[in-house]
Amino acid sequence: WATHGKVSEQNTHPHISSHIVVVHNGIIENNSKLRTFLEKKGYIFYSDTDTEVIAHLLHWEQKKTGRPLAEVIQKSTIKLNGNYSMVVMDAYNSSRLIAVRSGSPLIIGLGAEENFIASDQIALLNITKRFIYLEEGDIAIVKSKKISIFDKNGSIIKRKEIKSNVKYKEVNKGKYQYYMEKEIYEQPLSIRNTLNNRLNKNAINFSEFGKKERKLFLNAEHIQIVACGTSYHAAMVSRYWFESLANIPCDVEIASEFSSRKSVVRKKSIFITLSQSGETADTLEALRISKKLGYLGNLTICNMKGSSLVQESDFYLLTKAGIEIGVASTKSFTTQLTVLLMLVGQIKNLKIKKMISKKNSTNIKSFTA
Repeated sequence: WATHGKVSEQNTHPHISSHIVVVHNGIIENNSKLRTFLEKKGYIFYSDTDTEVIAHLLHWEQKKTGRPLAEVIQKSTIKLNGNYSMVVMDAYNSSRLIAVRSGSPLIIGLGAEENFIASDQIALLNITKRFIYLEEGDIAIVKSKKISIFDKNGSIIKRKEIKSNVKYKEVNKGKYQYYMEKEIYEQPLSIRNTLNNRLNKNAINFSEFGKKERKLFLNAEHIQIVACGTSYHAAMVSRYWFESLANIPCDVEIASEFSSRKSVVRKKSIFITLSQSGETADTLEALRISKKLGYLGNLTICNMKGSSLVQESDFYLLTKAGIEIGVASTKSFTTQLTVLLMLVGQIKNLKIKKMISKKNSTNIKSFTA
């Protein structure tokens, strides 16, 4: 598959420069400038893809400095603009792979004396259910029996292992002809799973919410939601619920728009992100920006527990849509709406309880006066 340029055999991965072998997902925005630089250094390009630029750049930097490949990769990522992830192999040392996350998701699947690298757990569910999600800027040296992870500062770090509860059979079409058809018919079950253990005697109970979270929403005077694509449409629906049912002002914005302009934060505002994967680059960028702007706190509503949005948010609520492969979102949309409506309901209930408590307190004071 070609990440850049037309789909052709010459553009398919891996791309090689001498003994440096690269596969990559994402976009290198300054690839034209780097290509010109490398051509002047004598490198010949056989493809149109930006991935070949990475291979030649790594080879050039290692040839110039004589440094170990992992160190060369870390230094070279500074020169690569864009959102991407990549895996690099040295043909002279093929017993290890070096994985880099820079704006695009990357996970390591853990096996028995073998390890795997992919951009999504779906690719590995028939092999393993144990995963490590690399964080932004991480570089991992992956061998069959050992994994070493370094953060963006070059310090060795341990990332948490996560066990997936997704079943491999969810990836199969089963009796259906198309994934989208399958996912349309799976919506009732997905909604039921999302509601499960969250409704108790007609009351909404998010186990993820403690006293801190309830207090946060009780004190909130404004909701700011950012999302992309289908998640944005779910957010737009919820805006009417927040305002008409919970009586709290709500604004919704496309994540890329939020990130590219100066924002004025409303008083006592909570920042909410929506994403199926939890790895949407624009939404992640918006979350990171929001942390510098003075919001009361931030919440993500997401389908993937180990995702970047979940890890980087103050707290989260999971949709339980299961695996979604069809391009047009179905289960994610309806389960996001389910969680959002429950959230609105809980905020309304909290405000009613506060009002009753305040009224009772006033009555007691009047009685004892």
